[in-house]
Amino acid sequence: MDTTYIEELGYTPIKPLLNQIRNMKSGKDVPGMLAELRKQEMGTLYGTDIDQDAKHSDQYAIYIKQGGIGLPDRDYYLDKSAHSKKIREQYLQHIATIYCNHVSADWSGFGNSG
Repeated sequence: MDTTYIEELGYTPIKPLLNQIRNMKSGKDVPGMLAELRKQEMGTLYGTDIDQDAKHSDQYAIYIKQGGIGLPDRDYYLDKSAHSKKIREQYLQHIATIYCNHVSADWSGFGNSG
């Protein structure tokens, strides 16, 4: 793997997708964006699989599953401990930093984990 070349490219290869995200105007734009990401084989809010049916092994079935958001499991989002809250705050700040550095100059109000 040519990591030097990858570093030189930076986010240029995904810049068109980031521009599409930046240009989204409302929630009505989300399905189209999700479809575009799926065409690019990028993870989204859901995933699909075709595998043997769990109850009828001689048949295949389509499975729809929840996609990952980023933290290892659901407890990171739901646990009310101070440690988990700190992780959520740091994670939201990380996402905001990535977004602000690559998509938008301002994403005010982001990072309030409640």
